[in-house]
Amino acid sequence: PTTAPTPAPTAAEQAVLDRTNAERSQRSLAPLAYHPDLAAAAEMHGLDQRHKPCGNGSLSHTGTDGSNTGDRIARTGLRVRTWAENIACNFETAEAVVAAWMASPGHRANILNPRMTHLGVSLTRSSADGSAYWVQVFAQPS
Repeated sequence: PTTAPTPAPTAAEQAVLDRTNAERSQRSLAPLAYHPDLAAAAEMHGLDQRHKPCGNGSLSHTGTDGSNTGDRIARTGLRVRTWAENIACNFETAEAVVAAWMASPGHRANILNPRMTHLGVSLTRSSADGSAYWVQVFAQPS
């Protein structure tokens, strides 16, 4: 059987990966490697969340089907030891969204977690108003 080509991150998604790794590098942490299965898990959640209005606490790490990040990673077939997820909306640039995550203690902890080795990023747009929905999925594959 033929396998699908590995999807490469978009320029915006690559910029989030690069900025995330710059934050890690400033603290002598190893860079995160891009992982297409984690990007697929991130995209699953972005596509699910983009139908919700941005703001007012409407974003959730729980999918509309009740799934969590680990469930979405498992759907890709990837096995991981640990995982974490950052989500955000209404930031138009990689610089802005990574800065916002770094200003939030929980999101910052995910970015700077030394146990994480890989990252997938997704940028989707709201079906209603075009707002940006960002998802980062971090993991340490088994």
